[in-house]
Amino acid sequence: MAYLTRADVKARLPRQWQTLFTTAGAVDETLIDAAIAGAEAEVNGYLAKRYSVPVTVGLDLVKNWSLTLVEEQAYANSANAELPKKVSERLAAVRKALRDVADGRLTLGTVTEPEPAPDAAGSCVIVEGNTPEFTREKMAGF
Repeated sequence: MAYLTRADVKARLPRQWQTLFTTAGAVDETLIDAAIAGAEAEVNGYLAKRYSVPVTVGLDLVKNWSLTLVEEQAYANSANAELPKKVSERLAAVRKALRDVADGRLTLGTVTEPEPAPDAAGSCVIVEGNTPEFTREKMAGF
């Protein structure tokens, strides 16, 4: 869990906490952990196009995006709860922002993009070493 804790999720969903994460009469922490892992994986999937993940910049924004995605998973896991319209609208905005980050139209406030791999075309490596012991002539017949 790079961005969120269970306490963050509980703070975002104080009234729905019991309803959304209860199985067999008790809050199921594995459901919470799975929702957090899924949300963070989705966020990292977008951010990895421009940043090394997990990111260390723009954490408040990334945390907020992750919490919104956790809400979606929490409602999806609950048999009785329906996704509220305001959460649905926030989800659309979060996914748009994540696409914008991935496409380079939005940044997390700093330039920490991974360096592109050097172009191999036109490059060469010159290696110096001892005279080879096993040449074609010496190895003829083997």
